[in-house]
Amino acid sequence: MILFKFLKMQKFTITYVMKLVYSSILLLFLSVSVNAKTLSFTKEELEYISKNPTIKISNKLNWYPYDFNERGDANGYIVDILKLLTQNIGLNIEFIEGDRHSLNKKFDSKKIDILYPVRKTKKREETALFSDRFIERKLSLISKIDKKEIKSLDDMKDKTLATVKGWSGIQYMKNRYKNIKYIEFDTSKEMLEAVAFGLADGGIEDFFSADYIIKKEMYSNLHIVSKIYIDDTESHDLYFMFHKNNYILKSIFNKAFYNIKQEDILKIKSKWLNMYIGKELILTKDEKKYIENKKIVKMCIDPNWMPLEMLHNGKHVGMTSDYMQLVQQRAGISIELIKTETWAESIEFARQRKCDIFSLAMATPERKLYMNFTKPYLNMPLVLVSTLDTNFYLNVDMIRNKSIGIVKGYAYGEILRAKYPNMKLVYVESMADGLKKVENKELFGFIGTLATLAYQIQREYFGSLKIAGKFEEEWKLGIGVRNDEPFLLSIMEKAIDSIDINEHQAILNRWISIKYDKKINYKRIFQSLAFVFLLFMFFLYRHYQLKKYNKILKTLSTIDKLTGIYNRLKLDEVLKYEKDLFDRFNTPLSIIILDIDDFKRVNDSFGHKIGDEVLQDIVKIVFANKRKTDILGRWGGEEFLIISHETDLNGAKKLAEKFRKIIFSHKFAKNQQLSASFGVAEFKKNDSIEQVFIRADKRLYSAKDSGKNSVM
Repeated sequence: MILFKFLKMQKFTITYVMKLVYSSILLLFLSVSVNAKTLSFTKEELEYISKNPTIKISNKLNWYPYDFNERGDANGYIVDILKLLTQNIGLNIEFIEGDRHSLNKKFDSKKIDILYPVRKTKKREETALFSDRFIERKLSLISKIDKKEIKSLDDMKDKTLATVKGWSGIQYMKNRYKNIKYIEFDTSKEMLEAVAFGLADGGIEDFFSADYIIKKEMYSNLHIVSKIYIDDTESHDLYFMFHKNNYILKSIFNKAFYNIKQEDILKIKSKWLNMYIGKELILTKDEKKYIENKKIVKMCIDPNWMPLEMLHNGKHVGMTSDYMQLVQQRAGISIELIKTETWAESIEFARQRKCDIFSLAMATPERKLYMNFTKPYLNMPLVLVSTLDTNFYLNVDMIRNKSIGIVKGYAYGEILRAKYPNMKLVYVESMADGLKKVENKELFGFIGTLATLAYQIQREYFGSLKIAGKFEEEWKLGIGVRNDEPFLLSIMEKAIDSIDINEHQAILNRWISIKYDKKINYKRIFQSLAFVFLLFMFFLYRHYQLKKYNKILKTLSTIDKLTGIYNRLKLDEVLKYEKDLFDRFNTPLSIIILDIDDFKRVNDSFGHKIGDEVLQDIVKIVFANKRKTDILGRWGGEEFLIISHETDLNGAKKLAEKFRKIIFSHKFAKNQQLSASFGVAEFKKNDSIEQVFIRADKRLYSAKDSGKNSVM
């Protein structure tokens, strides 16, 4: 019943619901016998396990919810399955993290024993072994809810479709749907964000990946339109891949795979994939006794943080109020609101033990001195608000020497101060205080969550403030619990775990849904619009901004068509901007010119198609190994430019040397080993851009003259 309601909520047809129920739930991902056989190994297999107690397995950085890495820990559905498999086998796992490109390289060099997820192709079967099918992929089409005309891929004619780079079905799509414009992104999250922000009309992704990310990132203007089929003769199902000669490890894993108990599979599915049922809340004897003795749990909130929470006429209202009601019902515990004037006062009350819990807070080292925290139950994107005349910042790190407000006591204050040292963070008493100061131009901007700021802009600052930038960081918020009462923490953790996805969604809908009334007037609309519409307005604004930037890029041809990076015209613009910053703040600034050695020989020997592949590979290598703040562009032909701000000459040389070593160790198309030479120069006081390039060029020629494959 819960599953049916969820699917109904997503507006699937009955036929699609039934197909999804039978193919995606009952037979989802694993073909496992209900009555698992006893796991037994041959003498040869036991000997292998004894000699190889630790297996190195790939771990992708961001394939949600299957396989991803957070703060150095491997997480996800497949990770939990692998842990269960290796536990049953008696092996240890060492997860090797990286992106698809680097993990493939490590597998080829035998630094990884098992690579996943992998499509089984005829070409790959020539050099590797594959497990039995592990995941049966269910691809889906995703679009914005308001694009009602999009119901299938046939409706994407002359529209833009987003995919993830490296997706194996892209060539089939381009051949089958020639009237669709295609755009690729590095990750599923970036791809769905592009659809949400209007950069693309739709996207293709695995059903459960899309569903997980949409909910996790609160892209509430997106929905899954339909399931799609890619009939390109080769299976899109996914497998574990082993080295060609390692048939023993393949056999061991296949045996363990079929031996997993169905109940264990269902538990892991419930945790990562279905997420349709919450865990049953079962309290221990000690926890029940604690509740009996405690009687009342005192709670502090942020009194001005809507739509998340606020103190209104002496009552707790907002999303967290709904969550706390569920917590009381599930745990059988009474919660009493302790009234405060500001968030800073709430923090002080917690220090003094005047309140036992925070309804919603982020863990910080300082807070952990007096509070423990449950796992996050809300993840909120962090954004910047400024006045209407402010440009949209695609990279908030470009904001230099401007006063930006953040509420005193908010967890991200110190984190952002450390990460963005060039921002002048100013503490304010409340969100209302900060926004008013931005409106009066006492502050350049204010930092907070997308949900709360969009809500306040629509209610109080429509026509004067706007969302002007988005941070990479997210506010991960859970319940804060006083650290001298451990039973209270375990009770709250269990209560949060007991809330299922439908209840999470209902709370979200309650505070973001829009109801239309034929007699409603515009004043009432602006007073009652909730978060989804606000978020949608933000998406429209981003769409406008992105269209504007794309139009400029198209007019000026600032993107190199072959490699997808900045071309020389755009690099000239960036250099001028960075030079202005250097002149104003005297922060270190360096450039690196990269030139592929003997590139003409590649074109002459193998043709321009292979030459193009080499150029694209060079870009991938540099992108995978550069810092986020480094800017890469194609300077011309086989020359590339890296702009490194806040980097002196020695730092730039070390970075160039890193690129040189990786390029020289890489196997390019046709099994070529290639090298590159580098010229490095640092900006000095009173330097012109031309003078710096003359120095860099001279050093590049010196590198070539000294035998190539070097940094000067």
